[in-house]
Amino acid sequence: MFWWYLTFDDHPALQAAIPRIQRALELSEAVDLVPPEWLHLTLQEVGFVDAVPQAHVGAVCEAARHLSGLGPLELSLGPLETMHSAVVLEAGPADDLSRLRTELHRATTAVMNPSVPAHPTGGEFRPHVTLGYLNRDCEAREVLPDEARSLVEPIPRVPVRHVTLVAVSRSVGGYRWEPQGKVALVSDERQP
Repeated sequence: MFWWYLTFDDHPALQAAIPRIQRALELSEAVDLVPPEWLHLTLQEVGFVDAVPQAHVGAVCEAARHLSGLGPLELSLGPLETMHSAVVLEAGPADDLSRLRTELHRATTAVMNPSVPAHPTGGEFRPHVTLGYLNRDCEAREVLPDEARSLVEPIPRVPVRHVTLVAVSRSVGGYRWEPQGKVALVSDERQP
């Protein structure tokens, strides 16, 4: 599927924190870690790759260019929590991320079918970065004992300067994606 993501390949503070966080999660054998290069924050569904004409991909990115005065956003990541079948870093500020998500939905539906869901997974938007997936049923305290939580300090400032439209595929142990386009959140930033 095509999705709007925040990606973190160019965020030194987060990349420096990942080894410490992964050491904390390695205390549990119930977690399959997400490699650092695949960390992301999911924002908005666009559609199935085989159902979205390639011309629409560029048009969706173009429709989102109005976001260029929005950022940069300053994210906070943490605390470490369990969510469904994953271990995540909560992301905030939730209001800013919800506003960004709403604008991406508006840009997407301007090009695509207006029925693109605003909340594709149903329920409330809970912004997060998935660090690992649970590989068996277990209690949250098994995955995140107190000693693991104490090793992970929240990451208070992760500047986000763009959103990325990606083509996502599922593989063993997680998700992989290919960037399709970037939209700057900062008006003076050039995008490929």
